[in-house]
Amino acid sequence: MAILDKTQREYLRSLRPENMPDWKESWNEGYKMGEEITPIKTPFLKKHGVKSEVEFRMQQAEAGKLTWKINMGLSSIDEHVEALRAAQKFNEDTGLNISCAHQLPKNIYGTPKEMREGLPEALGFDVEKEEDWQRITTAAEIQATFGDQHLGEPNSVYMTKGALKAGSSYQGMFGHFQWTIPGCPDDVWNMNEIVKGLGMVAAHYDDKIVVDSAVDDSVPAYCSDFASYIAWGKVEQYLVSTLGKCRYAISFGNFASNLIHKSAMWYAANKLFRKEDQPGIGFVYANTVDHWDHHLHANYGFQIPEALMAVLVERKYKTGATFISVPITEKVTIPTVPEMLDMTGACQRTEGPADAFEQLINWGPIEELGEKVYDLANQLFENFLKGFEEAGIDITNPIEIMVVLKRMDPAKFEAFFHPSVVNEGKRNVVPLMPTTLWAQSSNQIDLLVKKFKHTAIAEKLKGRKICVVSADIQLLWGLRYHRSAA
Repeated sequence: MAILDKTQREYLRSLRPENMPDWKESWNEGYKMGEEITPIKTPFLKKHGVKSEVEFRMQQAEAGKLTWKINMGLSSIDEHVEALRAAQKFNEDTGLNISCAHQLPKNIYGTPKEMREGLPEALGFDVEKEEDWQRITTAAEIQATFGDQHLGEPNSVYMTKGALKAGSSYQGMFGHFQWTIPGCPDDVWNMNEIVKGLGMVAAHYDDKIVVDSAVDDSVPAYCSDFASYIAWGKVEQYLVSTLGKCRYAISFGNFASNLIHKSAMWYAANKLFRKEDQPGIGFVYANTVDHWDHHLHANYGFQIPEALMAVLVERKYKTGATFISVPITEKVTIPTVPEMLDMTGACQRTEGPADAFEQLINWGPIEELGEKVYDLANQLFENFLKGFEEAGIDITNPIEIMVVLKRMDPAKFEAFFHPSVVNEGKRNVVPLMPTTLWAQSSNQIDLLVKKFKHTAIAEKLKGRKICVVSADIQLLWGLRYHRSAA
């Protein structure tokens, strides 16, 4: 059975790059650089007597304990140092356990320094020297992780080197390879630098250094099925592990509000990506789509139950995942450190009530749905590999695969390879678990079309395409929705 029709094959074939470097030579170059790096032992690793954050989280998994993480995007290294110390004091004062902290430097650092001329300044902190990373990772007995603007963007070599030396056990947001990075128009060169970064991390396989990826920040944001998120993780795992010889972990969750769907994704991701000596999930992000920008304290109301569900899922399936809470002010401003601590504290207090809920919960529906997600993800990934082969894409070359994925319309990933279309013959994707953003956006479009259909505005819009843009403090995301108003 052919996966793609002639038009689809020709479309993908037209995206193939020319003047390809030898990716294996680039990977080997990165591997040699990685061999020369000796990661420092952070205070967190010393405290827990482990070689890597991975070992700590495997211990947590064995005990059925969720690991707690906060997300930090402050304006300077000094502020990050003080925030980490404040988090450690919070642990000491409360007996709670913030174990990890995700660091968000200026997004300009995804661009190599020599390519930044003329680019606008960005919010966040600077990382220019090796000691900048290490000031953060040695500030407190909380493990600092560097993801955004590191492995997965064109400045992968420089940024990965700094994070590796500083003792960060997780590298990347690998899925950022699909982004358009300012000042970096050469897709082939960009992906070649990422392949070098993979080689650097591969050199530390036995040190349990993991390539992480937040799939909500990549192609899946355009998908209509949450199961496609996990399938995209299979694509990334193929690039990172099968070809790049690195450890891989999937991270997800901030676009999911349905707790049954999110738990089924968690179940399937653990089954697909976990290794005997490593969690398959990097972090599960709390819901960010249902926050109010008014009556901010009401935002505790939906996240506390989600944290409770996360505690229960981890007790049941022992995955080794971390949970990132989202402060109540996230939608309107950059959260303060007290606001970060308040939310993680509230979430962690659910571990007490979880004892009662644990006796009542029926895991059958989650496991049944999780198995369907597992099967669909595997089938979509098989369709993807076969389809790329049919289009003449070299599926043994990560640079070629990544360039084509970067250049293709992201909505076509699901439209070309989803089992409901390929294997069941449906005209359009029939999602197993409709995504929150897709449903909200479709509902909003329906409301707007109904409101303006018989007005002068509708006449003025005939023959035009509408671009709907959303933004947060650091990044601009352009999400295109094409729908007829006729």
